[in-house]
Formats: sequence, C-alpha cells, structure tokens
Amino acid sequence: RSLLPIMIRGISVIVKTLTRSMVHQAYQAAKQGGVAFSLATIPTTFAEPARGAFDTEYMKALFNVGLEQGKNGTAFVSEPPAAWLRPSPASR
Repeated sequence: RSLLPIMIRGISVIVKTLTRSMVHQAYQAAKQGGVAFSLATIPTTFAEPARGAFDTEYMKALFNVGLEQGKNGTAFVSEPPAAWLRPSPASR
C-alpha cells in the first residue's frame, strides 16, 4: 500500500478532529459568556459523493442544500451535534 493515501487519510482525520474541538471550545465560551451560539453543518442526509478535490457538481449540490436550509430557516443550530460533544476514545 502506498504511503500517500495513508498520509492523506491521517491529515483528514486530524483536520476533522481539530475542527470539532474548536467548535466545542467556541460553544463552551459562548455558553459561559451568555452569548448566542449558531452553527451550520452539512446534514447527515447529504449523500452526494465527492469525485475529487475540486468537484463542481458536489459543490453545487452542497450549495443547494445550504440554500434550502436558509430558505427553510434550518441552516443554523444553537449547539453542536451531540456526537461532537462526547470525548473521543483517544482523549479518555
């Protein structure tokens, strides 16, 4: 197996973990400061497969989902998804 795909996957996992951690920290700071918290995420029902790093069809589909959420008033939630707030096995 080539090393490059393993490195790319590792970087992807790191970015995802750090992003969730920063969102969690922002949420906690907002809670402690008594200010509103709003977060927009990609819905779990979004199933368009990405076919590469710059897939315009994927980007259009993602844009349309966000546009619909904006029109429906469901684009933002007031707290991170519950799964994001659980500690990862590595941090236990």
